[in-house]
Amino acid sequence: MRHSAKITLLSMMLGIVGLPSGAAAQAQGPGFQTGPLTLHMGLGAEFGYDSNLYLSNAAPQDSFMMRLRAHLEASTHQDEETNPAVVFAGGVNATFFHFFADTGRDNVAVGANVSAHFRPDANVSFRLADTFARTVRPFVDGDSGLRFARDVNTVDAVLHFRSDSDVLQATLGYQLVWDFFEDRNAFGYAGGLTHAIRTGAYWAFLPQTGFVYEGQVERANFDQRAGAAAFVPDGWRIRQEVGLNGAITRAFSLTAMVGYSAGYFDGNGPDYGLGRDALTARAEARFQPLQNLQLKLGYQRKYNASSIGNFARHDRLYLGGQLALGDAFTTGLDFAAIRSVTGTAFAADGVTLLGSSASREAWRLTTTFNAEYRATQWLAVTLNVAHLADFTDYTFADAGGLLIDPAAEFSKFEAWLGLRVFY
Repeated sequence: MRHSAKITLLSMMLGIVGLPSGAAAQAQGPGFQTGPLTLHMGLGAEFGYDSNLYLSNAAPQDSFMMRLRAHLEASTHQDEETNPAVVFAGGVNATFFHFFADTGRDNVAVGANVSAHFRPDANVSFRLADTFARTVRPFVDGDSGLRFARDVNTVDAVLHFRSDSDVLQATLGYQLVWDFFEDRNAFGYAGGLTHAIRTGAYWAFLPQTGFVYEGQVERANFDQRAGAAAFVPDGWRIRQEVGLNGAITRAFSLTAMVGYSAGYFDGNGPDYGLGRDALTARAEARFQPLQNLQLKLGYQRKYNASSIGNFARHDRLYLGGQLALGDAFTTGLDFAAIRSVTGTAFAADGVTLLGSSASREAWRLTTTFNAEYRATQWLAVTLNVAHLADFTDYTFADAGGLLIDPAAEFSKFEAWLGLRVFY
């Protein structure tokens, strides 16, 4: 596969708006009480269909699919009577994918998490957590010459401060993210370490409404190896946001944030090393006209890291709703339109433009529907349907690739029907 196609694939893995794999919120069962811990476990089996396994517009490959999922979670009891000095939570999960198409290779996604919250009810508390995830989609391994599996491990250490009345709260934390692509030959250059200092504050000037501050300064260090398919420089990224969050009336609540984002990148190209700064914004209105019906409408502008042009700006407009009928049936529908624009897209030499324009612009439309029917306290039937479409006229200077047209203009439909057992 040529370098241009590798960059396309990687950019999708880093920045694509993923399709949900399950209902937005799948409630747990009552759990097993084992001494100081509560255990939750579950198994799920689903049969599905994907109209475009490899997100291609040239020759889409469809396939029927099977997905088997299992999870085990444990947490410490916490109530007014016990009030433990340390609250523990942890879990493991695994998802096995089988594709009936000959090109799709079976694979397993896994995850694990553990956290300990020390003195959670004190004025000063400390939380330490670690989360690991191995992802194998959206591409799985359709090309025998490439592996798309990606491992991400995140460590969080957070100090939390609160007043006696909870009117004032603040956080100060450190985060370490280790990002590793298992195919070192194709994507090793995009793996690396990110160190971040994260801060936050909340002032509740009304019982259910308050001012919010969120800030983050991070340093990204990539694996700069000889022969890299793209120029991914190290750099600093800064994000600061302030705003309002809370209930305006009994049925209406609002989140409104505005902020500043900047990036400073190392390198030898004419635009590398220069700062990128811009306005960020987030607004979401939530309306609950009935006890069992929730609606939302929102907009967000944010900046993400990108293997094309160092960063990508995403403007996302979304709306959705959730409906519950009794305790047995829940359903949700969400729609989003996203416009993405990258920074200047240079080739590996840091000077030559990578494609047909200075930056890559694209529109993405996503629609997701999920439903769950609880037949018993421990058995549920699930349905998940999603559609994703990508539109761009950007093409690489050196077009080529085995799985995906470098224009990356595609449409995809996916549906799953299954059963899950939980307790």
